[in-house]
Amino acid sequence: MESFINKHQDRIAGTLSCFDRIIFKGYLPITHEKGCEALFYEQQWLIKQFKYKAPQLSKKIAEHAQNYAALNQRPFMKLPPKTNKEELARDFIRQKGLTPGLIAVFKVLEPCRSFKVIGGKRRPHLRGKTRKCNFFYFYFLDREFGLMHVRVQSWLPFPIQIYINGHEWLARKMDRHGIGYTKIDNAFSWIEDVPRAQRFANNLCKKHWPKVLEAFARRVNPHLRTILAGMEHYWCCDQCETAIDLMFKDRASLKSLYKKLVEHSLLC
Repeated sequence: MESFINKHQDRIAGTLSCFDRIIFKGYLPITHEKGCEALFYEQQWLIKQFKYKAPQLSKKIAEHAQNYAALNQRPFMKLPPKTNKEELARDFIRQKGLTPGLIAVFKVLEPCRSFKVIGGKRRPHLRGKTRKCNFFYFYFLDREFGLMHVRVQSWLPFPIQIYINGHEWLARKMDRHGIGYTKIDNAFSWIEDVPRAQRFANNLCKKHWPKVLEAFARRVNPHLRTILAGMEHYWCCDQCETAIDLMFKDRASLKSLYKKLVEHSLLC
């Protein structure tokens, strides 16, 4: 990339390196078998009651998702697993001209990791099991992060997934600081002050992420205010993409290279 930029620097107005799509995942102390058993002991539930207690807890997650959508007067929809949920959320934004807040809540049946009860010589215990359950996707048009989603598994142990986009975040950062830009799809084609925008982009990784992510998690899991009160998630970055936006001086500068760039991309 550096050699390409040096070779064609007379045609390039600026370059920006920033984070693009990022997926965080959060796991509670009840993610492993012993942790979930400890929760049952703390609540004075018998391990053999798991098959009764788990559906009750799952029902509360589902009720919260429906109530959250109703409270915000936004759609609650059951979707097939392969639906493009982000594009559907963008359609809502385009059609309704939404202001920051909840866009919609989507319910999707997907594979999950949970537990099952195993008999033992002294007492039953829990063992990990792969099954299917409902996941709830909360899509937000956030003031800071733009279009994003929070995904919660409705079945124990309630892992959380949070998706943000670095380009979306940077666009809103520049809006707040009065920096002009042109954004095409998921890339910038022009930025008024590239060096300042680059400094902003470099600071995204310096945020206190556990605090930010925990606040989103508490919006979607009502148990964090009751039986899971005091617990916090262990957060990890599950996927992280970075991007380099090349901003050409004009359409003609890009047009002369476009064919070669497409041909090269097909060879890679």
